[in-house]
Amino acid sequence: MRALSYNFLKALLRCLAPHYSLIPPMTLITLTTDFGVGDSYVAVMKGVILAIAPDARIVDITHQIAPHNIHEAAYVLSSAVPYFPPDTVHVVVVDPGVG
Repeated sequence: MRALSYNFLKALLRCLAPHYSLIPPMTLITLTTDFGVGDSYVAVMKGVILAIAPDARIVDITHQIAPHNIHEAAYVLSSAVPYFPPDTVHVVVVDPGVG
């Protein structure tokens, strides 16, 4: 299941590449996932983001959301979002376990 999520994420981020010119310089991007920190998934995601937007600033909110727990992710994100500038891009990847 995790490999499917990784492949989907990689494909999605690569689809955004042609739109790089629309991403303002020094964009602030936050990441919230259920990936954990015991493998390379977070690093790969950051690498793809930086390949698309090399000037982006990336902030990890957490990668320790319980697997498939979209409610926990929503709670954590809602707790953090008010402290970021309004133009921040918030990326959340939590597989709800439905496919």
